[in-house]
Amino acid sequence: MSSDCFLRYETIPDTATLKIYTSKPKNPWFELSDIDLELLRRKKLLKMQRMLLKAKAQPLKKETGKTLQDILVGRAKEVLEAAKAQYPRLAKVVEDVLEEAVRSGRIRGPITGEELYTLFLNLGVRVRLRTTIKIVEHGKLKTLSEKIRESLRE
Repeated sequence: MSSDCFLRYETIPDTATLKIYTSKPKNPWFELSDIDLELLRRKKLLKMQRMLLKAKAQPLKKETGKTLQDILVGRAKEVLEAAKAQYPRLAKVVEDVLEEAVRSGRIRGPITGEELYTLFLNLGVRVRLRTTIKIVEHGKLKTLSEKIRESLRE
């Protein structure tokens, strides 16, 4: 160490610190040394860099979800939403894997509802979907329950 630097051992409740001063401070309790100021600057810079990285990462996640939603066609969105409601953890994993595959280019074409439903079946999960049967009769679209009611009236 050079002659103009000196060490000072300070005790703060529950801590012990060793400070290196480049010049003898007039009042070491109220003044910060150059080293302390540099450390504070670096900590602040690191904190700001972390915040910037988080801000950049958040829009990226939104974009990846959007690209997955873009390739889901037909009833695929309905199948994914039903799977999320019934099996949230598994659906999240499947969604993340599909997003990664879309992002990396392994999946290029659209994913239909039947394909997504088959994927969940292959994983051993039966996703229950709301299903209605409709009949076209005399140019009118009727549900199965309406058709049965009409046939019972006759």
